[in-house]
Parts: sequence; C-alpha cells; structure tokens
Amino acid sequence: MNRRFVWFILLACGVCGRVWADPAPAQDEGVPAAYKKARGDASAYRDDLTSRIKTEIAKLAKDQDPAGQTQAREWLISESVLNNTPSSTSDNYLDAYSSILNAQFMELLSNPDTSVRARVNVGIVAAKVAEWSKNTQLLPTVLQLLKDKSEAVVLWGEKAAGSMLPAALNGPKRAPLLDGIVQAALQHTTGEVGGYVCEWAYRDLNPGLQNSHPAGAALSDLVDYNLKLQQGRLNLYRTGVPPAPYNDTFASQFLLDPTYWTQLTEAQKLAAIQAAWNFISLGCEQTRLAIEAKQSTNTISELMIAVSTEAKALEDLANRRLKDLALTGAMHDIGVLGPGSKLTDIQLALTQGFQSLQAAFKDLQPAPEVEPRAAAGAGQ
Repeated sequence: MNRRFVWFILLACGVCGRVWADPAPAQDEGVPAAYKKARGDASAYRDDLTSRIKTEIAKLAKDQDPAGQTQAREWLISESVLNNTPSSTSDNYLDAYSSILNAQFMELLSNPDTSVRARVNVGIVAAKVAEWSKNTQLLPTVLQLLKDKSEAVVLWGEKAAGSMLPAALNGPKRAPLLDGIVQAALQHTTGEVGGYVCEWAYRDLNPGLQNSHPAGAALSDLVDYNLKLQQGRLNLYRTGVPPAPYNDTFASQFLLDPTYWTQLTEAQKLAAIQAAWNFISLGCEQTRLAIEAKQSTNTISELMIAVSTEAKALEDLANRRLKDLALTGAMHDIGVLGPGSKLTDIQLALTQGFQSLQAAFKDLQPAPEVEPRAAAGAGQ
C-alpha cells in the first residue's frame, strides 16, 4: 500500500513534524546520562525521572500548542535511551523509563478529553520506545491504543504492538498482545485506514516480515492468531470486498511457507489450506460479480492479483514440500489467472484446483458461498 497515506493520516490528526528519525534537540534539559548508564536499582533516580516525564506528557496533551506537542513527543523518544543508542543504555533504565511512561500514558488515555492528536502522539512514542527498550512495560498502553475508537490511533497501536511483539513472544504477555492485534484489525475493516490497520496487523504476525525466528509455543500461537485473523477477514468476502485484498495473502505467505510447514500441527495445516482455498474461491466469485456488475477495474485487478498470489503460495508448497505434481500444476493454472481472464477459464481452473487439493487433503471442504445479495465492492 502507498506509504504516503500514513503521513496523510498524521497530518489529518494535526501531528506534524518528524516522527522519530534523528529527533530534534529537546526544548528542556535532558535526562542525566548517569541515569541512563546506571546498572543498579532505579530507585535512586526514579522520582526525578517520573517528574521529568510527567512534565513532557502534560505538554503532549495540549493541542493549543502544537509545536510544544512535537517537542514533547521527540523528547520522550530521545530521552528513552542514551544518545539515541539503545545498546549504550542500561536495561535497568529502559525498564524504569518504560514503566513510568506507561503509567503516565494510561492516565492520559483514561481521560475522555484527551484528543485524537494527543493519542496518536502516544502511539508514536510507544512504538519507538517499545522497539528500543525490548521489554513489555508498555503493554497496557499498547492494548489501550488497539481498542481506541479512532482508526488513526489504532493504526499506531498496531505499529507499537509490532515493535513490542519480539519481546513478548516468549513470555506470558504474548497471548494478550496477539489477541489485541487481531481484535483491532477485525474491528476496523472499512475504508483506506482500515486497510492499513489490517496490513499492519498481518505484518505484526508474520515472522518473516518481523525478521524473527519463533519456535515451539510461540510459533504455534503465531500460527493460530494468523488463522484467526485470516478466517475473520474471509467472512467479509461473503458480502463484499474489503479494502486492499492483497493484505489477506500475508497469512498464507507465512502459513504455507515450506520452511514453517513441517512445524504446524495436522489441524493447523488443514486450517491453513482451507483458508487459502476459501480465499481463492471467494476472491474469484467476487471477481465474477464485479465483472457482471461492471464494477471498477481496480477492484477486479486487486482481487485477481490477490488470488494469484494465494495460488502461488500453494503452488510453492505443493512443489517444494508436498512433491505433488498434480497439485502444483493445478495451482499454477490459478496463479496465472489475471484481470483479463475469461470467466469460463477461471471456473475451470477452480474446479481442477479443488479436485487436486481435495485429493491431497481429503478433509478439505468447499468454500462458503457468497451471499446472494452481495455485490463486489460492497465493503469498500
């Protein structure tokens, strides 16, 4: 998706200035370097650090002073580490800073008068501090952002969740964070911003895109939550076409990856195959409806690109891991379909594809049908 749209969201909320690249010098004195280097208990400087953070968060809440808000946001990011370098900062300081920040943010977010602009700024700070601190102290803040009524705030909540997930994956806070990521995406399914919320949720859950290497229970949970998000999203295709269908291929690009495939349980494998087939079938049916209703060519193109991508993931799995020539060929025939394909060719490829998939996975079921009243593009 077009990344310039993210900046439009920020500007629409009145969030101007740089986000976190090379923060500008703070307007006030920074946190003493001795605090940031201290390896021992943070109790000696915690009260002073709390006072400094509280002062900046008060500025962050003042919409009438946008310049002050920007400076406060950059101060809160830059002062979380020493010289913008997390590796030079002690874990004790990072834990203390994140903990204090979380408490102050939760107080701000609990105030019904806190503006969207201020809440977006909270999300920006939380995303960067979570990335740098590599801890889960900001989890309550992130979960609150994910439940926000503003899509712009939720968007930054997803970004912050993705920053925190590597630290949460191997601990007890993994499940609430994963659940928050998925529920937020399933609550925001319309419009262009909803498309971005969905995309970032899938990116959060995809270890390939996060450059992480989960194993054991962490990997199993990632698989389950990818399936949960994907299956929830697939329900939308029964009544229309949600924004940016390509987003819904991200789950299969992870779940059907030959590298991860052998680590899935048999139930997870079948669920992943079923979801992939349901997406292909529903996408093709919505394409047919779009053609018959003379809908936008963009809708048709987006649907068929997504269908092709999904089929290619199945083709790669069939070729490299399953060693199933018939299935490889059938998925290839779907993968080469495009916006200009004839409906008869699409239907033939679908029929052969289902037969080949069911031969390999005997418990595979036909895809759910599109509701008769549905028309392609209805979800946009």
